[in-house]
Amino acid sequence: GICFGHQILAHSLGEEGGVAVKCPAGPQAGGRNFALTKAGKELFGKNYHRTVGNGCTEDEKHDLQDSTCSRDCCRGKADVHLLYTHGDMVQELPACALSLGGNLNVPIQSAAYFWNSEKAKRFGGNSTVEEEDEDKKPYAITFQAHPEYASLTFVETTLTNVVNAMVKRGAISSESQEKNLRNVKDNFLQFSADSLLVITNTCRLFGWL
Repeated sequence: GICFGHQILAHSLGEEGGVAVKCPAGPQAGGRNFALTKAGKELFGKNYHRTVGNGCTEDEKHDLQDSTCSRDCCRGKADVHLLYTHGDMVQELPACALSLGGNLNVPIQSAAYFWNSEKAKRFGGNSTVEEEDEDKKPYAITFQAHPEYASLTFVETTLTNVVNAMVKRGAISSESQEKNLRNVKDNFLQFSADSLLVITNTCRLFGWL
């Protein structure tokens, strides 16, 4: 689920506690970072070097969680930087879901959904994505962000057009528009790398890669 998909999946499970609302901090546009939860680090913080090309190489046969190595691939990634255009957000997740990370303005930036609350609690406590039992893994991953924006073509067309439309609607100021688009272009490699990271790790989780 991407953006509205992230919101509607949570809100459609309102009987289990899911709620989507207008962002109290106002519409969000451009690049943002968010801290990963324990579950988020399990899903997105590992195999960092394989996705982005940083840290230890494939031929270095040590444990990815080797405490003697200080590089990102072993230390684990603590936060991610992604691209956004939205005015609503998930305020509460249903009991069958776990937050994968958030920031001050949008506390639930990504979520994992399980078949029931017990499976969610089990994953949040002891389970890992490497377990062979498919029943213990989430059946859906959602993002408030737009990982698909992370190419120069999409930044210069879709993202820029949506941000411009937000200015015309009065959702954000022209000053905010200029600042946010400049930040995206100045830090494009980071946004692109982290977008690729979350998408490829999600695909690996579901066996698509």
